[in-house]
Amino acid sequence: MDYLVNPASGREHAHNSVYEGIWISYGQFEALGNDLFATPIGYDDAPLTFDWEAPHGWSLVTPLSTFGTDGITVIHLTQSSFVGGRGVKEVRRSILGGTMLLASVGAPMRLGPLADAMVPAVNELRTFWGDTTGNFVVTLLAMVPGSDDLVGIGRDGGFVAEMRADVAPEELASLATHEYTHAWIPNRTGKMPEGPREPLAYWFSEGFTVFYTNRTELRDGRLSLRAFQDRFNAISVGNDMSPVRRAPNARIEQDFWNNPDVQQLPYLRGAIFAYLLDARLIDRTHGKHSLDNVMRDMRDRFRKNPELGARENLVHSYAEMGGGDIGDWLVRYIDRGEQMVLPDDLFGGCLIMLREHKPDTGLVQSAQLASDLSPPRRLACLHRLGGG
Repeated sequence: MDYLVNPASGREHAHNSVYEGIWISYGQFEALGNDLFATPIGYDDAPLTFDWEAPHGWSLVTPLSTFGTDGITVIHLTQSSFVGGRGVKEVRRSILGGTMLLASVGAPMRLGPLADAMVPAVNELRTFWGDTTGNFVVTLLAMVPGSDDLVGIGRDGGFVAEMRADVAPEELASLATHEYTHAWIPNRTGKMPEGPREPLAYWFSEGFTVFYTNRTELRDGRLSLRAFQDRFNAISVGNDMSPVRRAPNARIEQDFWNNPDVQQLPYLRGAIFAYLLDARLIDRTHGKHSLDNVMRDMRDRFRKNPELGARENLVHSYAEMGGGDIGDWLVRYIDRGEQMVLPDDLFGGCLIMLREHKPDTGLVQSAQLASDLSPPRRLACLHRLGGG
């Protein structure tokens, strides 16, 4: 079967083309597998072979080869990403259990500093999850310097991103942390709702990923306690002051792709829910368990039962770790969209909770780093907030 692939836009550099379809310009292209390939319905698990033929001087980079140990399937093809054409730039770095490859098309950009900044992020996540094997491939579309673009989509063997060519290494490292976390949340911790109902679980897939991006960066030293405070406040204040802050979860299913405020809601709401669950579990188990133990248990349970839904898996694993039944919280805070009133000891005294009642908004919550932290106490707070 032959078919024609059209670019998403006729513009030389299409904003958000990583979401809108493939990018083609001057003998180069960038694409997600699901935008590039026509696939047979009902054959996601069917094995296939992939061959690349192109004009002389063209090259192709894709994380497709990192998927699966038993050969690739149709779903691997659609879940991959691709950059190719003339003048594809590449750089490699050693990581735990493999090699990291960065490849870019579009505007010229310096890949070396970006790769160096991402190595610690990838290694930290592999250490945390106990997954230290396989290569990691990042396909980049570089836009002209000065643009605001910095968006990514996680793929199991890496991620694809669109960004300005002068992006700061630490920005890309933070994006890498977020996108690589998606390899486990939700890909290895629970099945998402299918089709148009998928946004119903974005509070987990995106919100918990925001939580773990901050926790990972604090743990590996990229975030200071002060910077962690600022990250949390952006989430908490943003959640409490959102124009759609009380929207039920069903609203996210309906309007995620057409309302920017609704699109941000599961990121904010899910992250606050994760902070609440973490604090509750630490308190109930007297520090024996945290949300980290729940997530790794979810991974192990999902490995044994790949049909286990993310929400169901979280409920069971959280209870098994000593956190009790969170079914009521899920209904109130996730399904109905009720406000989560955060306890004073949310951060174990490392950050002090602040509350303000604003006209037409209501309760707005933030946190401030405790002013009397001694050096030993600061180390204890890094461990408490950074997990491990």
